[in-house]
Amino acid sequence: MATLVRPEHALNADVTDQSSPAANVAAIVQKNAVAGSKYRVYKLLWSYNASPTSGRLYLQFGNRVVRDVHVTAAGPGFIPFCPPLDAAVGEAVAATLVGAGASVTGRLAMDVEVLAEGYGDDTR
Repeated sequence: MATLVRPEHALNADVTDQSSPAANVAAIVQKNAVAGSKYRVYKLLWSYNASPTSGRLYLQFGNRVVRDVHVTAAGPGFIPFCPPLDAAVGEAVAATLVGAGASVTGRLAMDVEVLAEGYGDDTR
């Protein structure tokens, strides 16, 4: 049976990092590796202000792409991860919403927490 991780076990619970760059520039939310800790990603949220030419959203743990989707319409969208996705201990996490046209602006947010090594290991 899975054990729920209580907020006091998290080093930095329920953090939402956001990126809102200029038109046709990738929106990137990156969390640098933390020795002895791991990141847990709960969801990605994004939007384009107009129809993207080549919209794409991907999530990386270290150098590995763990999720990669095409975004084909303007407006908001989100991907909840249930169960949440865990990076390895000491691994960086990055989400990227690619630039999608000369007049298209994208926004990206990632709900993530950093856990001390050993916390939450029995939930996967």
